[in-house]
Amino acid sequence: MCKVSQKGCLQAKAKSDCSLMDKKSNFNKETLAKMASRIKAIGAYRPRIEQGNTVQKPELIRALSRATGLVEGSIDQVIKELRDQIIEFNRAGRAVKVDGLGTYAPNISLDGTLDLQYRADTAFGNGLNVPGIFTGTILNREYIGSTGNELILQWNTDHPEDVVTE
Repeated sequence: MCKVSQKGCLQAKAKSDCSLMDKKSNFNKETLAKMASRIKAIGAYRPRIEQGNTVQKPELIRALSRATGLVEGSIDQVIKELRDQIIEFNRAGRAVKVDGLGTYAPNISLDGTLDLQYRADTAFGNGLNVPGIFTGTILNREYIGSTGNELILQWNTDHPEDVVTE
């Protein structure tokens, strides 16, 4: 039986047990290193959206006011009250579903910290994926539809000094 000492070294009654553990440990390190390289390669070539400036609340309120004819102050108050009511329901352990926006549910971490879990309504995905409607910038657009293995092949072609192996 192997056990870990204070220095993190494996000690065992039988050397074969520890050598097996050492091999497994090296295998896991190698696997993690390969996985990190794979993630780096895919991350370098995967399509992604170039983020523009974040729309802040005042800009959103102005746009909502123009679209609805409602007074900006009323819209601001509704947004604040919606937030406060979501917090209150979540504090009671209840999720809040707003059709067209999504579901806001309370969540707890291992240390007991409460936070919010948000699941977007399908209307967002449907609205974003209307063909030809997206006007933002997509980086690495040419790789849309590629598999992870195809992206790694491209990485290996472009970086022969840092080849990712399976």
